[in-house]
Amino acid sequence: MCVSFLNISSYLEVGRMAGLFDKQAEVYLEARPTYPKEWYMKLAALTPQHSLAWDVGTGNGQAAYSLSEHYQQVVGSDISEEQLKHAMQHPRVRYIHSPTSISEDEMINLVAGGHENSVDLITVAEAIHWFDLPQFYSLVRRLLRKAGGVIAVWGYNNTVVSLDFDLLMKPLHKKMLPYYDPKTSYLWEGYRTLPFPFESVGLGREGEPMELDIKREQSFQGLVRFMRSCSAVTTAKDQGVDLLPEEVIEELKQVWGGPDLVRSVTVKAFTLKPFFIGDKMANAASGMAVHDDCKLRFLELKAKRSYRFILFKIEQLQIVVDKLGEPNDSYDDFTSSFPPDECRYAVYDFDFITEENCQKSKIFFIAWSPDPSKVRMKMVYASSKDRFKRELDGISFELQATDPSEMSLDIVKGRAC
Repeated sequence: MCVSFLNISSYLEVGRMAGLFDKQAEVYLEARPTYPKEWYMKLAALTPQHSLAWDVGTGNGQAAYSLSEHYQQVVGSDISEEQLKHAMQHPRVRYIHSPTSISEDEMINLVAGGHENSVDLITVAEAIHWFDLPQFYSLVRRLLRKAGGVIAVWGYNNTVVSLDFDLLMKPLHKKMLPYYDPKTSYLWEGYRTLPFPFESVGLGREGEPMELDIKREQSFQGLVRFMRSCSAVTTAKDQGVDLLPEEVIEELKQVWGGPDLVRSVTVKAFTLKPFFIGDKMANAASGMAVHDDCKLRFLELKAKRSYRFILFKIEQLQIVVDKLGEPNDSYDDFTSSFPPDECRYAVYDFDFITEENCQKSKIFFIAWSPDPSKVRMKMVYASSKDRFKRELDGISFELQATDPSEMSLDIVKGRAC
């Protein structure tokens, strides 16, 4: 299943990843395991209201379809238009395409008609490892109900058949690994290392996912279709490598017991479900103090133009001033002040000349979240940003940047003018 909401320019691999699933959309629908109805019943029992559910990275729509038995309206979103063409249809399910160009506000409009904190349940099946987690969790907090909202994620990473067959599969899986995207490492680790900062209600928690077995009847042809639907097989094929040549299929068939034999298999799944939106990061963010010096220095920048820019950092659950830029400092001085592997907030007093030849200035805000910074700190900064910005009256516009190119002078000029 594919990422289904992202507008993040820093996440450049999203389009390529969507292409992997476009190529196998029809096979994906036929080959992938289904999830037990009991999962959805348990989830529905935990949400006080049943008005709206959102299935993110819906792929073929099997989770969205199953949720329709319990919720008045279900939205399934995906970046892959081809996947959505093959999605399972139901009168209470509405599918939306979410290209990489879509903004967070646009996504809230598409999912919930612009109403924040109105979604009862958010599900992500076999997809969250593809997401830009800080951005996704920020969107979750804006959409999910504050009282009683639930987010549930789950995945699977292995199918157990028999001792001899499983031994035969091990070297094949090893050959596949180099062709998997590095983001799938969360999946192979059973989501044990997946940052998931939400309060547990006892069915798995961050670092301790609950393990689940899905029993199913499997034909050999169905197994082959499942293997061909793997992103590693598609990637390898694009590079001229066939991971499933006829001789491999034949060897697997013999150990399976023949092409017509249907066997009982166990899909090894794991879940971080459900978690209420009363989450650890949000709690930390709501208690994030803003040091008085931050507001004082900002007022001095705005009213007296005492500084060209100010950098802020989070330190011991408090936002503090990190650096003050001299009035004559250049924009290069400003951009070079950001640490390459740590998050920061910043404001900059930008002077420019309008097309009417008028001298003007605007203060803009930057949320700096470089790729090498720790995921947990990215989430802390993302969840604290809006509250901090409200303390700084006079911000004209905001930029979010993961590297200097995303806050270049040309971009700033374009936003200011």
